[in-house]
Amino acid sequence: MTIRMMIILALILRIASSPQLYAQPVSLPGPIAGGRTLLPNGWSLSPAGKHLPLGELPLNMAISPDGRSVVVVNSGTGRQELTVINLPSWRVVQRVPLHRSWLGIGFIPSGKELLVSGGNDNSVLRFAVNKQRLTLVDSIPLGKPWPENHIWTSGLCIHPSGTMAYAVGQESSTIYLIDLKLKNVNTSAHLPGIPYTTLYSVKHNMLYVSIWDSKAVVLLDPQTLALKATIQVDDHPCDLIETQDGRRLFVACANSNSVDVIDLDNLVVGERLICSLIPGAPEGSTTNARR
Repeated sequence: MTIRMMIILALILRIASSPQLYAQPVSLPGPIAGGRTLLPNGWSLSPAGKHLPLGELPLNMAISPDGRSVVVVNSGTGRQELTVINLPSWRVVQRVPLHRSWLGIGFIPSGKELLVSGGNDNSVLRFAVNKQRLTLVDSIPLGKPWPENHIWTSGLCIHPSGTMAYAVGQESSTIYLIDLKLKNVNTSAHLPGIPYTTLYSVKHNMLYVSIWDSKAVVLLDPQTLALKATIQVDDHPCDLIETQDGRRLFVACANSNSVDVIDLDNLVVGERLICSLIPGAPEGSTTNARR
């Protein structure tokens, strides 16, 4: 071994044995001091207001018609569950384990039932609601569970009559009209891409469906599921909400950090709201939902 190599080896050993290398603790994502949460990208969040611990990967929530409770669907890779929160007392009153779930959740207008999408079980779960307590009643199959059928039940919405519901299948690129009295699929229709969720418009008697991979929102007839119109929006449209007067539809576009505002009188995007935390932020960091 040359003198040069010996010097280099000595320096490497000296650096490797230095305690300064181990002086800084490793910070993992999760709760940190001051009520903050450390994100995987190194940023931290300091949310305002009161907090409640939920389950793994909370994807969506539904507020009961009486406004006294909210149910959150948690669809992580570990334990999946529904979290029932009493709003006046701001505390969790029930946790309901789920076999499979994904995104879709909604109350029947009477408030006596709750529907939940069954993910790759390819079903819609029905829960009876009694004094903020949920009891699984049955499930409505859209097909056979994965892997026999590739449907992946995602977003859903409920007709104001309480007799019909609509659910989209991400893997099947299909929307399903469900008869809640007969507990079966009345009809279905293929969609022009991978859907995220669906919303029924009382004002227009129309179904809106966000199409993830086509940068589009499609309008469907709620009885026949026939395609009525296609509106181009920004990248990766996700959740939807309509104004009470039925004149505008807000579309959260996750890959462009924006919310597109559709003019429903003219069926065009009339405004785009940029939601980036800072100008020029990388795409896909915000706007995946609405409330």
